[in-house]
Amino acid sequence: MRRFRGSAGCSFRSTRMRCAWTSSRRGGRWWKPLRLTWSCEAGVRDVLVDRSRVFQVLTNLVGNAIKFTPPEGHVQVTARARPEGVCLAVQDSGPGISRTSLPHVFDPFWQAATSSRGSAGLGLAIAKGIIDSHGGRLWVESEEGRGSTFLFTLPLA
Repeated sequence: MRRFRGSAGCSFRSTRMRCAWTSSRRGGRWWKPLRLTWSCEAGVRDVLVDRSRVFQVLTNLVGNAIKFTPPEGHVQVTARARPEGVCLAVQDSGPGISRTSLPHVFDPFWQAATSSRGSAGLGLAIAKGIIDSHGGRLWVESEEGRGSTFLFTLPLA
C-alpha cells in the first residue's frame, strides 16, 4: 500500500493520470466532445491505499461516466475532505439510472435493460470490492434524466 497524496494536489489530478485518460479517449474508445473537470478541495489529507487498485476504480467510474454522457455533456471528478477520510465523486450529465435499477448497479453481470454498451457488467462490482477492501464505501446517487454521481470514501492514513 502507498499513500495517495492529498495536500500537494491529489494524485488523481496528476498529469500522468490525465494523460492516461486523454490517450484512451484519443484512441477512439472515449472520443467525443465533452467537458471533463477535476477539483480537489483544500484540506484533503493522505489516505493509505493500493494506488493501482484505486486508479482502477477511478478509471472505471470516469470511463462509465464518459460512456453514458452525451456529446457536449459534462463529467466532474471531485475530492473532498471528510472527518473520517476522503470522499471522491464522479458526476455525469448522462441519462441517470432508474429507481428500479439503482439497487442492482453493483451486482456482478447486471446491466440495465436499456444498456447496449457491450460490456460484461463486472466493472462496478469489482470497483465496490476494491473500495470495500480498503475499508471505504462506494455508492451511487442518481435520478433518471438528471445524471448520476458515483461516490466513494477512503479512510485516513
